[in-house]
Amino acid sequence: MPTFSACIYARKGGLPLKETLQSIARHVQEIIVAVPENNPSAIETAQTFSAQIVPYTLGKSRCATLQNTFSCAGSDFLLWLDEGDFFTPADLSKLRTLRQALHPDVDAARVKCAFTADSPDTVEHYRYETRLLARQASYAMVDDANPTLLINGNVVTYELTITHRQEKPENHAHVLSYYRARLEQNGTLTPRERLYYARALRDTGSTQTIGQYETLIQQDAPNQLRIAACLELAVCQTDAEKRLDILLHSFRFGPPQADICCLIGTYLWENHAFYGAIFWYELALSQKLPVTRRTIYSDYWGYIPALELCRCYYALGDTAKASACNHIAGEYKPGDAAVRYNEDFFTGLQRGAQKHRI
Repeated sequence: MPTFSACIYARKGGLPLKETLQSIARHVQEIIVAVPENNPSAIETAQTFSAQIVPYTLGKSRCATLQNTFSCAGSDFLLWLDEGDFFTPADLSKLRTLRQALHPDVDAARVKCAFTADSPDTVEHYRYETRLLARQASYAMVDDANPTLLINGNVVTYELTITHRQEKPENHAHVLSYYRARLEQNGTLTPRERLYYARALRDTGSTQTIGQYETLIQQDAPNQLRIAACLELAVCQTDAEKRLDILLHSFRFGPPQADICCLIGTYLWENHAFYGAIFWYELALSQKLPVTRRTIYSDYWGYIPALELCRCYYALGDTAKASACNHIAGEYKPGDAAVRYNEDFFTGLQRGAQKHRI
């Protein structure tokens, strides 16, 4: 059975690092942690788990630091984790299965990286990333602001989830200066860098945001990046007709995606075209969560279209279908406040109808 080295990038230390170490310690053969050299508390936490320490200076290239941890590893495969990453018990079982299933011809594995929302048990969004690397594989690590592995070889996808506990909503404003420097230095950006640059501009309220998204859509870029740009540009667009055009333009790069369908449904709802809205929400509800490197907000693949269908059917006077759709939304989010409110509302309507019949 192949051996695993956990290569962990730590920045602040504290509870996020401790949780990551506790999660993985008994399931790998070696732990290597990159820790800021001026953070003795983080170093002490890592040493508690018998980890090898790779000190680095804050401000040093994140990609170079991660590659240093990889070069220190002695196992067959390197598992890249960031502090705050952890495995649920179910995913630890999948990790053991993955170790047994790995073949010598596998150079890297792409897994699901899920990010929590309001509560530790609620995943807000996810994307698939390359996080497992054969020690002998040929690779490059690029983009210090949002590191990613580029593999020259056989990359497989496994149904394994690394969960990351988010302390606050994702915001890209802090990396704006990095991408501006990259653009000035190279004269251009890769499609992936341009997407993150557009997000950084968006999160600072820059007027250049729309132009960067439009450039990416027109670039010879991977389709998933262009779909992401269409979606995010549409959200930034204040003109409803232009927003619809952008959403429809995304179909040039692939079949309808649930999040795109929901936004088209919203446009039709706002124009009181309820039957049209129902078509798009039902199309969204019929789709399976995709395996993709694009960031996916899971609610668009169930909860949101079901709740919007409830609104549409109620607007058309079909309370039975409206109540049924609300029930479906509740299956995706048990105990949700909006679902509970609707349940009480429909129960009240039913009681009123019964009294009227009496």
